[in-house]
Amino acid sequence: MARFSRIATALVAPAVLAVAAGCSSGGTSGSPGAAGGSSATASAGTPVHGGNLVIARTADSQSMNNTTVFDNESIWVFEQIFQPLYTVSDNGKGVVPELATGYTVSKDKKTYTFTLRPGVKFSNGQPMTSKDVVFSISQARAASAG
Repeated sequence: MARFSRIATALVAPAVLAVAAGCSSGGTSGSPGAAGGSSATASAGTPVHGGNLVIARTADSQSMNNTTVFDNESIWVFEQIFQPLYTVSDNGKGVVPELATGYTVSKDKKTYTFTLRPGVKFSNGQPMTSKDVVFSISQARAASAG
């Protein structure tokens, strides 16, 4: 049992140190966003352009094409960048609207009509339109893998 404890400590200690180093307020001197390396500061909620964001990950993402990969590392990145029409509810038994506010289903159950949330804009300031949604759905349907 003592041997197991020493092995566990030897394996966990470097991981804790690596995470602590990535989360520290310090950084490489002269690096944008590092302590003492940039004059850019932000008050609560004010975006700052440039700088460094350091995160700990277990692996790299496989792709930024969300229609062809299903690894968690890629999905976690997608969840920070993309927003779906609906997402799964907390209990996993339903859906919660995000970019859509509702939908109707045709009598033959072959056509879904979504009502889009008004005022949604892309990061470049352009408004989201129904054409954007059709493009995204068409991309997913055309994917040769996934």
